[in-house]
This record gives sequence, structure tokens and C-alpha cells, in this order.
Amino acid sequence: KKEFEKKFREKTQNSWAARENFIARPGKYTLIEVQPGVEQEVEVALRVDDVDGDKVCKKRVLPCTLDKATQDLVSLIFSNDMFRDAMQTMNIGRRCWVLADIEVAQSLQAQKVKEEEEEEVAHPLDQDYALLCCQLSLLDPASREYQLIQNYVTQTGDNLCILNIWQVARDGEDERFKAHDLLEHRRLLWHGTNVAVIAAILKSGLRIMPHSGGRVGKGIYFASENSKSARYVQCTSKNVGIMCLSEVALGKSYRITSDDPTLCQPPAGYNSVLACCQTEPDPAQDEEVLLDGKKVLVCQGKPIPMPAYKGSSFSQSEYLIYQESQCRIRYLVQLRF
Repeated sequence: KKEFEKKFREKTQNSWAARENFIARPGKYTLIEVQPGVEQEVEVALRVDDVDGDKVCKKRVLPCTLDKATQDLVSLIFSNDMFRDAMQTMNIGRRCWVLADIEVAQSLQAQKVKEEEEEEVAHPLDQDYALLCCQLSLLDPASREYQLIQNYVTQTGDNLCILNIWQVARDGEDERFKAHDLLEHRRLLWHGTNVAVIAAILKSGLRIMPHSGGRVGKGIYFASENSKSARYVQCTSKNVGIMCLSEVALGKSYRITSDDPTLCQPPAGYNSVLACCQTEPDPAQDEEVLLDGKKVLVCQGKPIPMPAYKGSSFSQSEYLIYQESQCRIRYLVQLRF
């Protein structure tokens, strides 16, 4: 443990102190701090050492094309300060699990150095956004989608304030999800996580990690109650957290009422596992929406007692899938906790 902590400190210190320790090398660019405005072009002069002396390469940073809310989101999920804060709030075991996803986000940004060879360069936030290979569309608060999600939070959550909601379209995820077109019983379900891994999730999707595990085995966990998934959200220092709403193709669910951490796939003849709880959002209030022509249920009622499962060891339902392709991230919800 001490050896890991030593290596971890060295790694993070080296990463976050890279700018301060930068030394210009012959034939390389010198490092210049630039903070371009989001709606204006900025001319940047980069001085290059060569055999005859100094050479100056001028580049123009173009205005940012993202809306203000998305600019702030991209800035947050790639923030080194946020990564550092996230690491400091975790115990050593959880640091191991999250560090890999932080490295994904930081390695994505490293690609920008190789791509900035033209005279005109995209705004840094546009560059970070492009690295995600994911389209984020900010929802209008007056839209039906926004109102459904707002009610979903209000009815099943703990007085959380929605800041923004984005519709998500990850490159290639729609094609992967088509493998489960024949599965019925689809739900829009919550998944809570650490802000520090949102960039990795948007880039690579929700994954079954090597360290995954829990009361219902090694799979991807979802919930029909916002308050359940909210427990797994790790917020910023300003109490801002991010949750995913995914369309999950549940198919035929195997129902359990007690823990089974040995599960790594559903029993034969089933497509998912449902840990049935003592309460569930009132099924009579569920609303049906069409997503790419498929009927998807969205909880809209408050949790009510489920007499059939009054002896369950689960206080709130958990929905498990054991194939990553069985879910598609549909929305990203930013909340103040």
C-alpha cells in the first residue's frame, strides 16, 4: 500500500506539474499559456528553436462553437483540478479504480499536441469536445424530454436541482445497441458515478471493469430511483454531480430478493437480473416514450410498497446487465446536490 501511494503521488505530481516543469528543447515549441475568449479569435505566436536561430510560427485560435453550458461541462470533465480533488477524497483502493479512467481523459488531451500543425486551430474546448467522439445536445427546459426527466428526478430523488440535461449520441453506440433489437422491456434507468470518470464514459461507454462487483455480481448496475444511483455520485467541491440516464434492453429479467455476488451473467433463458425491492416507483404512472422506434418506459410515479417483495433484502431495486452492449447512454444530467 505504501509503495502504491508513493508511485501514485509521483505520477499525479508529474502530470499536474508538467506545465511548471516544462523546459524548451532545441527543435521543439516553447510553452505559452493561452486563455482565448470563447467567442473571439486569438493569435498565438509559438517560438521554435532551429539551427539558424529563432523561428516564429503564428496560429489563430478560432472562437468556440459550443454553447455556454457545454463549454462549462467540457471544461469540468477535463479539469486537472477536478481530477486532483477527486483523488484526494478517495481511499487508496478506490483511487486504483478511478485512476485508469482519469488517465484516459488526460491521454485524450495529449493527442491535441500532434494535431496543432495548421495555421488555424480550433478552440481548446472544441478540441477537447471532439476527442470525446460523442455528440452532446443541450435540452430545452420547455421540451417534453426535459420535463419527463425533471419529474423522474423529483418523484424518485432527494430534492436535487437539475442544472442542465444533454441528449447523448456516442459514436458507434447505436450500431452496437442494435444487436439487442429483439429484446423487449426497455427502461430509462439511472447510473451514478464520479465526475472524474465522465470523460472516459462518454468516450468509451459504460463498462464492466475488472474490479466490478457488488451485491448482484459483476455487471453494470442501474436503478429506477434517482436517490439510489445518487449515492454513487462523487461531486465537485461545488456540490455538482453528473448522472447518466441509459436506455437498457432488459428483455426477460431474472428476479431475486437476496444477494448473489457470484453472478457474472443471467441464468439460462434470461437477459438481465432484477434485484426486486420493497418499494418501486408506481408502475401505473410509468410513461412510454419512443426512442429510435422502440418503446421505452420512464418512471414518473413516487415509490410505493411492493407487497410481493416485502421480505426482500433490497430496499431499492437494482437492474443488472452483464453485456456492455445492452445499454445505450441517452442523457447526461448535471445536478446540484
